[in-house]
Amino acid sequence: MHNLLGGTILTAYAEALHLAGQLHVSEELTNDILSQTGWGSLVGSSKGSQMVKGDYTDVHGSLDILSKDLKYGIEAGPVSSDTVFYSAAKQFLKSQEKGLGRLDMAAIRELYRLED
Repeated sequence: MHNLLGGTILTAYAEALHLAGQLHVSEELTNDILSQTGWGSLVGSSKGSQMVKGDYTDVHGSLDILSKDLKYGIEAGPVSSDTVFYSAAKQFLKSQEKGLGRLDMAAIRELYRLED
């Protein structure tokens, strides 16, 4: 459950930074603000700067490992395809398919850059 929730939050954070960029709002400023607020503070302070800079070489947990955990999480229980957990797992799988698996889990952000 912990990694299922964590992967979902990382995915949402990556999407928030991507949306900020599309709205011509600085991703760095967005990260600074989100890092100081409740919902985004833990992800922003631990992974946000990696996402903004696009540097995922300091690996504390690989995208491959978290993707595996997300897959197990949705397979273990009755998780329907319309849940955020399922969507996050799908995004992590797509990131692996794009060759991002060995990078830090924050590289989920790159999926959105690659899909632009």
